[in-house]
Amino acid sequence: METFLHDMNWVFALRSDALTPIFRGFSWLGYITFFLIALPIGYWAWSKDKFTRLAILIFISALLNAFLKDLWQNPRPDPAFWLDHGAEGSFGMPSGHTQIGIVMWFWLAYEIKQKWAYVAAAIIASGIAFSRLYLGVHDVEDIIVGSALGFASLGLYWWFFTPTFKTWHDLPILARLGALSLALVAVFALWPEGVGQNAAAGGFLIAWMAGAAYDSTYTRFEKPAEWWKAVLFSVVGTFGMLFLYQYLVDFQEATAPDSIALTTVNGAVLGFYVTLIAPRLFQVLGLAQRGLAKKTG
Repeated sequence: METFLHDMNWVFALRSDALTPIFRGFSWLGYITFFLIALPIGYWAWSKDKFTRLAILIFISALLNAFLKDLWQNPRPDPAFWLDHGAEGSFGMPSGHTQIGIVMWFWLAYEIKQKWAYVAAAIIASGIAFSRLYLGVHDVEDIIVGSALGFASLGLYWWFFTPTFKTWHDLPILARLGALSLALVAVFALWPEGVGQNAAAGGFLIAWMAGAAYDSTYTRFEKPAEWWKAVLFSVVGTFGMLFLYQYLVDFQEATAPDSIALTTVNGAVLGFYVTLIAPRLFQVLGLAQRGLAKKTG
């Protein structure tokens, strides 16, 4: 059993010039660049509600994964196996790609509620998980634990939307944001190795939720009926997102690379960009519509 969980020598015989680009592609689906593209486009051009729920799940799951990595400090396989050096500097168990791949794609399938979506989720999530073995940056134990956490997270998140938590969902948005912010502060204070760049995920999460709440009452962004407008603002908005992300990273490295406060603020700026700044800009440019105010009472 120990050999099965940790021995990676089998991976050398599996590798080929044809397979390596395929599994690099699957692995890219678990890196920050992918999420900075996919989550905003989904919010802008598909469904604000669906992708707000998805973003909350992904970033809470990512924080849980990072916390457990730093708590357990389980080393990755020997670097001699690595074909992906983006994993350098972090611990191995649980596999974040595996865990977040499962929660993202299976939650999307749950939102779509079609058989084909579940089949696609299984294929993509399996490809992401196996890519981490193929690229040599995780062993089987890392993948198993990441998978277990991913499916457990899905189950808990589904439960969160049942009537059991009606009292929480009925709270004013400011109360929910305040409670979540306090919970994040407590988690960051207890972080085993210092929260570091993981603070950006907390800032992003709070800002996304706050921006989405503001939008539902004031901005009321709606995607246009014309497909070409949705494509245009998705492309423009994505380039803006990637430019802003790189600017914030460069700015922090040049000014205060170890500042947790600045890291959190940078994450918040990106969250507000997705749900507040870019949607308003799209409206001003005539690429998006303004919906009707929600009825009350």
